[in-house]
Amino acid sequence: MQIRKALEKDAYEYAANHIACWKAAYKGIISDEYLENMSEMRYVRAL
Repeated sequence: MQIRKALEKDAYEYAANHIACWKAAYKGIISDEYLENMSEMRYVRAL
């Protein structure tokens, strides 16, 4: 395993993982509509 600093090109995969974790952790707590409308590109722009 190689550990390195995240690069700009890693942003989309980071965002996709973040959203997948939210969908798993908050299902039934946060509305399904909110979770389904989470966008990887929105998070990429925010990073």
